[in-house]
Amino acid sequence: MADNIQNPPPPPPPRRTLGDYGQ
Repeated sequence: MADNIQNPPPPPPPRRTLGDYGQ
């Protein structure tokens, strides 16, 4: 479990917001 500290999980994918549709 200690390995998780050295290998953190990748960041979550960007969320689709209303602003994305505007662009």
